[in-house]
Amino acid sequence: MNSDFLPIPPDLMKNPELAILAVLRKTLDITYYALMAEYPDMYDDTSLFEQPSPRISVFVARRILNLTSDLQSTIDRYRHRLEQEQKQNADSDDILF
Repeated sequence: MNSDFLPIPPDLMKNPELAILAVLRKTLDITYYALMAEYPDMYDDTSLFEQPSPRISVFVARRILNLTSDLQSTIDRYRHRLEQEQKQNADSDDILF
């Protein structure tokens, strides 16, 4: 699934929730970049635990990124499922003679 998906008016007419989901998806991307910029070594456990007192904020940032990843995946699955359902509905609307 393309994470750069931006809904267009026909998409929004069918599923208006795609607008806020696209904004949320971009916000999650920016959250990832901001936290990685602030804590570039957050996943390097060796250097992290060699510090005299690791900052708790590093561990919280890691948790946020894990949750962010889960939410991004869930949004992508939701969009994919909508696409499948719309395709099924379009196929079932065909008139059989």
